[in-house]
Amino acid sequence: MSTLPFAMMGLDSTRVAQLAVNVLAVAGGFLVGYIATLIGAKVLDKYLTAGKTPLPLHKVARLLGGAIVALLVALVVFGEGGGGLGSGTGEGKEKVEGTGVGEGTGQTVSVPAPKVDTPTPTPPPKTTQLKEADKVYDVIRVTVLGGEDVKELKFYRVDDDAVPKTLKELQDAVKTRQQAATKPVAIAYQFAPNGLAGKDTPGTLRLLAFAQHEGLAVVPPGEK
Repeated sequence: MSTLPFAMMGLDSTRVAQLAVNVLAVAGGFLVGYIATLIGAKVLDKYLTAGKTPLPLHKVARLLGGAIVALLVALVVFGEGGGGLGSGTGEGKEKVEGTGVGEGTGQTVSVPAPKVDTPTPTPPPKTTQLKEADKVYDVIRVTVLGGEDVKELKFYRVDDDAVPKTLKELQDAVKTRQQAATKPVAIAYQFAPNGLAGKDTPGTLRLLAFAQHEGLAVVPPGEK
């Protein structure tokens, strides 16, 4: 059977078929109840009243018997709400609101805070006094330049060499000294006399960063 007429009416053909089956089940229940009551009434009439029960009463009893069985069958097949004609695809529009009263014990659950990885601070370069450093270290004396004295990023004069050096050239000088030295190498730095270099100028910051990275001892200006 085509399902087009049902689809045009917004009906689900499966539910229509189920409804038909349910209706037939109810009708069958009525028929079973009717026949059972007929047989029961005849037996009772034969043994209790010797067949003297009025015929109308028999008919009423049959109808009641059929109706009772049909009602029982209807409660079974329609009791779960499965016999409607709706398509069943719609969503309920009613909202069920809870009372807000739970069955919990009322205990407070502590949620641990997310772990944040804190970077380990890098220790500053070791400092020491110059008079003590000479006893323990092979000291490289570095003069830090600043301002217009710096050409092509050459911030440093090393020991008595008057030719300025870049940070890379200073690093090479330190490595050369480390290879030849019998003691650990330390850096004693000072600022050029013209006052253009200081503790926060680029040359000083780069020098200290290099010493810190290499783990070199450092003698700051003024340490004698």
